[in-house]
Amino acid sequence: MRLVDMLKDERISKNMREMIESLPQTGKMALDNYYNEDSDFYRHASPRLIIPEFSCDTSIDESLYHYTTIESLNKIVHSKEWLIKQKDFMNDPKEFQYTIDLGITILDSLNATGDEKRLFTEALEQSPFSDSYIWSFSKNKNSQTLFGNYSGDKNGVALGFNISEIQAVLATRFAHGKTDPNHFSEGDAYVFPLKVTYDKEIQFEYLKPVVEEWLYAKRSLKQDWNDMKSIIESCFTAITLFALDFKNPLLWQEEEIRFLVVNIRADNARHPEAYVGGVPFVKCKIDDTLIKKAIVQTGNSVSLESLAKMLNDNGFTNVDIKKSDLPY
Repeated sequence: MRLVDMLKDERISKNMREMIESLPQTGKMALDNYYNEDSDFYRHASPRLIIPEFSCDTSIDESLYHYTTIESLNKIVHSKEWLIKQKDFMNDPKEFQYTIDLGITILDSLNATGDEKRLFTEALEQSPFSDSYIWSFSKNKNSQTLFGNYSGDKNGVALGFNISEIQAVLATRFAHGKTDPNHFSEGDAYVFPLKVTYDKEIQFEYLKPVVEEWLYAKRSLKQDWNDMKSIIESCFTAITLFALDFKNPLLWQEEEIRFLVVNIRADNARHPEAYVGGVPFVKCKIDDTLIKKAIVQTGNSVSLESLAKMLNDNGFTNVDIKKSDLPY
């Protein structure tokens, strides 16, 4: 519904109408954008629209690959437990900051003040999704980049999984089998895969109208606290989702697809289940059917036979083990 149409609604009180009409033009624009489903803001901020845009179809029979080392694989199959890392401890230490920096660039183009940019940064650093964890995959089973990133000593292996089975295992473990988000409560988690976005044009396409809406709402907060507070919260929900999906274009060769486990917490604090070297993790049990393939890095000193023995000895008897197709 457009703001002009709302103001014609006889159910709106005189005081409400006068308050809206007293807003600066940017405040009126923020309200109009928020309620108008055809607005640039709504189309790029509504979770109903943006999550399908960035997520993967988990109903299909598709393989994803997780790159790790033979040593790590040995620990995984021995414990039958996967450790999933908290979002602030990924390989790129500036990963979440990357989206904040893009937002500051947009605020600069909108002539935001230093205080407005500071408030924007501080609010996002107190992310509403602090207790979130990321499990990284790729569709590419022969990635020279990922073998290099995760196994510098030629001891790498790409483990093959089925995307629908990953979703089922994580949803059972962290969403406790619930499928309707409307029935989720504290202690449950949203579980979904995202196709990481490296294209800066797409990143700006989505981020700019949301940052602009935040600025307009922030500047009208005193005049219309309730509406502008709701708008600001919607903006930060969208921007946080972008920060979980957007990465530096220079890292495009990772071709990452990441499963997110976003825990619902009233205190907005981390609640890890384990620490390894000071890094927080949550745990997920895996059975012998979850790992479908093991693609051994070219030049690996570990033979296919010894890898098969290690897997079999730990009950993983149905893993298809092959050498990578990479020449080196």
